[in-house]
Amino acid sequence: MMKRERNILYVPYAFLVLVIILMFHNLFTMMFKSKIKLFEIRSPLIFCFIVAFGLLVFLVLSIMDDIKNADNTENKSTFIEDEDLKRIILYVIGLIVYVRLLPIFHFMTTTMIFMIIVTFLLNDSKKVTHKLLQSIISSVILVPVVYYVFYEIFDVMLP
Repeated sequence: MMKRERNILYVPYAFLVLVIILMFHNLFTMMFKSKIKLFEIRSPLIFCFIVAFGLLVFLVLSIMDDIKNADNTENKSTFIEDEDLKRIILYVIGLIVYVRLLPIFHFMTTTMIFMIIVTFLLNDSKKVTHKLLQSIISSVILVPVVYYVFYEIFDVMLP
């Protein structure tokens, strides 16, 4: 059976443009409706602004680089097999479910569950118990560390 491949070079850009637009929309909504100032020392919006602005800059640089190298037809790195495309689609659906569940179960619980499932599914190991154990251990260690760094050190409010 022949494996089919698809060119997905510009698909991430469409998704990232949508994310950046939503990030800036939410920032401006909070600034004008909630009267939260962006450029203050204790502003809770500054971290989101820096991330959104950084994404925008890197998006533009990446698009310019891909357009410059688009005539190189030997570049196979933009092609993906159908099986991997299914994994990507499942991951995006999982992200949407994760975002929808965040307000209900909050950051720690939702992120641990999401990370366990994703690391289990993306791990190519054949031993199921080994995959599950790795997923659980990495989630139980990483998620509280991320929570501590962002909430306690960076003073970023997490859902």
